[in-house]
Amino acid sequence: MIYKSRIGFRFSDEFLDVFQTFNCLGDTENPEKFGACTVQDAKEAIELAKSAHQSYKRSSVEFRARFLTEIANELDQQRDSLVEMFCKESSLPAARGNSELDRTLLQLRSYGAYLLNPSWNRPLVSEIPNSPFKVSTELRAIGPVAVFGSSNFPFAYSTAGGDTASALAAGCPVIVKAHSMHAGTSYLVAECILKVAQEVGAPDGVFSHLLDNGFDIGEELVTNESIKAVGFTGSIKGGRALMDLAAKRLGPIPVFAEMGSVNPVVFFNNELEKNSELWIDKFTKSIATDAGQFCTKPGLLFVPNSEIGTSFLKDLSYQLLVTEPQCHLHPKLFNSFKEQVDETFKWIPTKLPYHSQPVLRIVEAKLFLNDYNYYEEYFGPQAIAVQYESVEQLFIFLEKLQGQLTATFIGTKSEIEEQETIVEVLKEKAGRIIINGVPTGVTVCDSMVHGGVYPAASDSRFTAVGTQSIYRFLRPIAVQQI
Repeated sequence: MIYKSRIGFRFSDEFLDVFQTFNCLGDTENPEKFGACTVQDAKEAIELAKSAHQSYKRSSVEFRARFLTEIANELDQQRDSLVEMFCKESSLPAARGNSELDRTLLQLRSYGAYLLNPSWNRPLVSEIPNSPFKVSTELRAIGPVAVFGSSNFPFAYSTAGGDTASALAAGCPVIVKAHSMHAGTSYLVAECILKVAQEVGAPDGVFSHLLDNGFDIGEELVTNESIKAVGFTGSIKGGRALMDLAAKRLGPIPVFAEMGSVNPVVFFNNELEKNSELWIDKFTKSIATDAGQFCTKPGLLFVPNSEIGTSFLKDLSYQLLVTEPQCHLHPKLFNSFKEQVDETFKWIPTKLPYHSQPVLRIVEAKLFLNDYNYYEEYFGPQAIAVQYESVEQLFIFLEKLQGQLTATFIGTKSEIEEQETIVEVLKEKAGRIIINGVPTGVTVCDSMVHGGVYPAASDSRFTAVGTQSIYRFLRPIAVQQI
């Protein structure tokens, strides 16, 4: 059997190529075969989405809330088969699969529930002095949205993830380009969405699912004038390529891209003296878990050059080195990480294929200041640490950083309050500030911001996580009337 793409409620008629996914733990290809769709399939999916938008944008919030909730229910019912495929394709454990699926269900249900809030549409009414007019605003769905599945979160940031859930909540049809590394997981999730779409009476074309292992389909999705926005989670290189394509269109569109981040962590001396063992444990797990393949992994640690700071780094380094090697999601990600590490550091070999040893790289301040390789994201179980001599030097380090998804401060209450300038410099760059915690793990809630200044994200005014992400796919209209 060859799994095919979905053009709305029907399967694609043909395919250009056949590809398979890979299991790193078993060092073997998975048996399922997937047919790469044609550019014509993509064009037909776009036209169908354009047609579906005419009715779906006018659907009631009650209908869309029910749609999202029923998708969550169907995914939950298919949990066993979904998690089984998730594990085969990602080499991640079932516990991670179930946890990520739970998060996906929470997103769908919470976004649906948010629509039932009477003020979700942010209505404003202005009475104009000495005028017969009044002006009111409303938010309208912008149109069909193309969503690119992420490599590292087959559930939460992919087919039924935050981009899809928020676009459907806003009233926009969605076309998903499945990530080729977990095409089987994406296919099964898409089948759940389409089953529910038909059951609740959603228009044909409200959701399509395209299988592909190349770039032509993605290019068509971004450059086709009927697509009105793009949702993307991935690398800076990939996100920037989509942004450039979108900017060259006759009618440029927003690309809401969540990209790379080193997620700096600033440690202060007094807190380390009090709770060094606690932070060693927490940051060992945050750096190493699931081979460090998180966009929020703490990748750059700033530690005071003191006796306690030096001791902390020594103990953290040891704990990472005695942590078992971690399996990567895919050979491409493993090889990319290894090549990047070898350019600047010495690779630590392991006995298992596609595994990396968690490690802390301690870099001298002078080297750090003069080599931008240390400022780049390493998508694997590695972090870089730099010791600072003074607050003034720390300020110089932080000023050199680009935009970030997160910035973390580990300090006592008085230390945090006394270093307001240091906190402020990272507030200028990061979308989320963490005080005495780890950046991995992004809570789904109304107030969450998962974004930041470029290159962490393409537009720092929006979030990719939480109910406020719905507003990416809406535009305001003012109605002036007597």
